[in-house]
Amino acid sequence: MPDIGLVEIIVIGIAMFLILGPERTPEFMGQIARWLRKAKSWFGDVREQLRREVDTVQDPIVQAREMAKGEIQAATDEVNASLAGQSGPAAGNRAGVRPLSEIYQEMQEGRDDDTSQGFMQGFKAQKADDDEGMPPEAGDSVKQDEKQHG
Repeated sequence: MPDIGLVEIIVIGIAMFLILGPERTPEFMGQIARWLRKAKSWFGDVREQLRREVDTVQDPIVQAREMAKGEIQAATDEVNASLAGQSGPAAGNRAGVRPLSEIYQEMQEGRDDDTSQGFMQGFKAQKADDDEGMPPEAGDSVKQDEKQHG
């Protein structure tokens, strides 16, 4: 945009006065003022319409994010409650495991110091629980027979 100072504005005003004359200069200035008001109103309407459109698109996204956070928190609470309520040999495997809510909070804050270690401990504890009640696989019984028979 050109740098127009006070001197340039005065020169433009004098030139306009000489070209249009004293009768038409006020009328011309009024017309320019009306055009500027219309343009300002139009830009305001466009800005308001864009804001409404953005809100229309953004609201479902925000709602979905909040719903997902709620579901994740509910699932985390459920897992933590089940971990806290266990007893017996499988509970001993979880001695060093941190609650999922704590790990999730650290991930949200950008700190993941021991996150992978905590997940691996939880995975190993879950694996031990799963293996406890399962029958041995076919390959395991063959290996056991070989050990027994020599």
